[in-house]
Amino acid sequence: MPGHEQLNELPPSSSAPPILRLPSEVLGYIFESFVHREHQSPWQLTFVCRQWRETALGTPRLWTKILIVNRVSHGPIKFVIPGKRVVSWAPDSFQVCVNSTELESALLRSGNALLEIRVESNDLDTGAMSTMWPKVFGKPVSDRLEKVRLDMQHGKEPVGLYLQSDYPSLVSIDLDVPSRWGHALLRRLLKVAKQAKFLRAPISNDLDLSIFSWNQLLSFEDTDTERSLSDFFLNQFLSFGATNSAMSPHMFNQLCRELCNVHTLRGVPINWPNDSTPSITFGSLSALQLYANSSQYLSLLRRLSLPCLNELIVTISGRHPAATSIPASQESTIPFSWSLPSLTKLDLNLYISTFSEWLSSLDVPRLQNLSIHSTTGGRESFPSVIYSNLRKLDVVANRPEEYFLQALEACPNVKEVTLLRSDPPKDCKNLILTRLSENSSNRLCPQLTIMGIYEGGLVTDIETAEPLIECIIEARIDVLESFCVNWGDDESIDYVTEDY
Repeated sequence: MPGHEQLNELPPSSSAPPILRLPSEVLGYIFESFVHREHQSPWQLTFVCRQWRETALGTPRLWTKILIVNRVSHGPIKFVIPGKRVVSWAPDSFQVCVNSTELESALLRSGNALLEIRVESNDLDTGAMSTMWPKVFGKPVSDRLEKVRLDMQHGKEPVGLYLQSDYPSLVSIDLDVPSRWGHALLRRLLKVAKQAKFLRAPISNDLDLSIFSWNQLLSFEDTDTERSLSDFFLNQFLSFGATNSAMSPHMFNQLCRELCNVHTLRGVPINWPNDSTPSITFGSLSALQLYANSSQYLSLLRRLSLPCLNELIVTISGRHPAATSIPASQESTIPFSWSLPSLTKLDLNLYISTFSEWLSSLDVPRLQNLSIHSTTGGRESFPSVIYSNLRKLDVVANRPEEYFLQALEACPNVKEVTLLRSDPPKDCKNLILTRLSENSSNRLCPQLTIMGIYEGGLVTDIETAEPLIECIIEARIDVLESFCVNWGDDESIDYVTEDY
C-alpha cells in the first residue's frame, strides 16, 4: 500500500500460496474482476508483490478508464511506487491524469484496449488542459475510444478542432456541458460516431435529425432538461423554457418515432407527451422519466404504450416560474385507464393536491416498489386499490394520519415501509402504531420486516408511543428486522436493534 519502501519478493515456488502460483493470464482475469466488478483501483494490486505488480502493469484491460482533471482535489488519492513516477488514483477504477505526461503513461498502460475517458473541469480557464485534447480525440486513440464523458460547466469549446472523421468504437456519448457550445459539439459527434447507443447531451430545437440513426439508441437523455429541473428544485435562477434553443415537445414527437429500440428515456421535454403526440408504442423501453406542470397532463399518458416498462418516474409541479398551463384536453374528461403490465417500480413526485383517481386507474399488476412524495396538502384519500405484490412502500406527504393508514391497508404484503408526514400537526392520534400493535387474524401488514417513521406527525410523545411500539415488536419479533422512529429533533431510535 502507499508508503511501502519496497516491493516484497515472492517466496520460493514450492512454499508459495496457491494464488501466487497461478499463471499470469489467469491472475490477470482475477484482477480484471477485482477492478471492474468491485470498482477498485488497479494501483492497489501493484503494492502486493513483484509478481502482482508485473501482472497488473502487463494487463491492459485494467487500465482502460481514464479521468482527466485540471487539478487533483481531495477526492483522488496519490499513490507512489518507490523509484517510479508519481501516479494517481480515483474511485471506480479510474486513473487520474492532471497533465499530458500522466495521460501518455495511462494510454500506454492500456495497450490496444477500448477506452472510457472522462474529463472534469469547473475552471473558467481550460488552457492548462489544452495539450491533452489532441491525445484524447486524435489518432490513434480515436479508434479505441468507446465511452466519453465531458463534465465542463465553464470555458470555451475545446474539442472540435481535434475531432476525427470516424470513431468506429464510440458507443457512449455523455456531454454535461454549456448549451452554447454543447449543441454544436453534439452535431459534430453524431456525424462521426455512427455506432453510438447511449446518448446524454444537450439537445437543441434545431437539430437535424437526419444526421444520425436514432433507432440504434438504447438510452437517451437531454441534459438541458435535466439541468433546468435541477436548478428549479434547488431554487436557483435558471429554469426550463429559459432558452428558445431547448428541445420542444413538438420536436421530440418527431424524434420519438425513431427511438423504437430505446431502453431508457430521461430528460425528455417538459409536458411530453402533449396534445400533438401520436399514439406510440415503445416495445423495448424499460425506464422512463417524465415531467409536467399540470395535473391535466396525466390524462395524456394513455398515448404511450409501454409493454416492457419496468421503472417509471413522474414529476408534476405547477409552481415552475417558466411554466405555462397545459390547455384543457378533451382526454381529461375521458375515464382514465393506463396499462403497464411489466411495471415493478413507480416513483411519483407530485406537487399537486389531487392524483389518487389517476393512480387508482393504473393497471400495474406486478408493481413491487411504490414511492409517493407529495408535499402539497389536501384531504384526498389514498387510492382505493389493493397492491398485493407490493414489497416496498415510501410515502412522504402533508396529509392526515388516515391517509398513511390507508396506504398500509392497500399493501397487505409489504415488507419495507418508510413514512414521513411533512409539517407535523398537533392532532396525532397514533393511528398507525395502534393498528400495527393489534394482534389479530387481520393483522396489518403481517410480513413487515423494516419500518421507518420519521419527522414526527405520525407518533405522539415518546412516553405515549413506546408502549405501543413494544407491543408491535413483541408480536412481530420473528419477522421484524428494524423498527425505527424519529421524533423530529430527537435522534432516531431503532427499537429492534437497541432493545431486542
